[in-house]
Amino acid sequence: MPANMPALSPATAFVVGCIFLLIIASIVSSWIWVILKIAFREPVLPPSTPRVVPWGAGSVLAAIVAYFAVMILVIDAYVLAIRPGPPAGAGKSPDFTPFEMMGLSAAYNLGTLIVVPLTLALTARARPRDFGLATDAPGRQFTLGMMAYPLLAPLIFGMMIVSSLIWKPDTHPLAKAMMDQLTPSMGVILAVAGAVLAPMAEELMFRGVLLGWLTRIALGRKPSMDRELLDVEPPPPLVELESRTELVGEPMAFEPGEGPYNLYSAPLASITTSIPFADHGVEAFENLRRSRALLAANVAVSLVFAGMHYKVWPTPIPIFFLSLGLGFLYQRTGGLIAPVALHMTFNGISTLLMFVSLGAAPKAPNPIPPPAARAIILAPEMTR
Repeated sequence: MPANMPALSPATAFVVGCIFLLIIASIVSSWIWVILKIAFREPVLPPSTPRVVPWGAGSVLAAIVAYFAVMILVIDAYVLAIRPGPPAGAGKSPDFTPFEMMGLSAAYNLGTLIVVPLTLALTARARPRDFGLATDAPGRQFTLGMMAYPLLAPLIFGMMIVSSLIWKPDTHPLAKAMMDQLTPSMGVILAVAGAVLAPMAEELMFRGVLLGWLTRIALGRKPSMDRELLDVEPPPPLVELESRTELVGEPMAFEPGEGPYNLYSAPLASITTSIPFADHGVEAFENLRRSRALLAANVAVSLVFAGMHYKVWPTPIPIFFLSLGLGFLYQRTGGLIAPVALHMTFNGISTLLMFVSLGAAPKAPNPIPPPAARAIILAPEMTR
């Protein structure tokens, strides 16, 4: 906590203490649940079913360009509309107040959620099911993501404590600027931008687009392999099987859009898929190779994700482990719902702790609030 930060009031200290007690209770209960599952030899997680997405390198590049284009256009449009006139100086970027930064963050993250899926739809014919959104149990996956937070919290905060003992932590410029400007409106925009829109946009880009593409490479699938399936007409419904009732029992009916006959859904690739008539050693080796390739893809994306937070050291270290957990959930469940839930929970609790620690009593901003550098707003995570 910064030296110039005022002491917490008794009411604020009580609220902070209750939050920490709830976090600790959730961590303990979650690990007890995991230990009991393992003791009774019950599965803790659903079977691993990485999703094979339809986009390749070209679509990924187009999505990245769209991602940064939305950022730049939103910021420049705001500067032209709200702050017309000559620049402050040659080569000098305009400065923003914390409220402006969070508002712009909400705007370009919302734009990302619209523009990037449209880009993938145009370049790779992507559909909501390709992001794992068309599922029969979205509530179950969302709950799984929330339950992952207390399981990962000891590792994430443990790494933060260890890294803080080795390096002197940097205070985020946004947190510094907010100390004198915390208002109810700031709290609302901080919650919406940091705990809702930012996790959704970042999971779309880092897990959905990047990790989805690298997962496809790790599984040895090419866009053309699944594109051929998408261009094939589905087989006609099998409704006349009375002549085979003596062999298969009651007549069976399959709809073209359901079950194994749905050629228009993004396939799920199981790591443990057996190889017919193959030696068990070959099968085990293939599963090990795929598992290592999937882990390498997750590590690569996590390094990029952590590197985006380099301005606030040593935040990238715990963020790297958080990203590994997000990527594991994405590959395990084959969709974005669970990692988005985990990311929202992490950002929401972090935002709540920041909001409460800065002071429970709202106060009016200074007549001339200290600005924050424009470069800060280009960072994907501004609330940590």
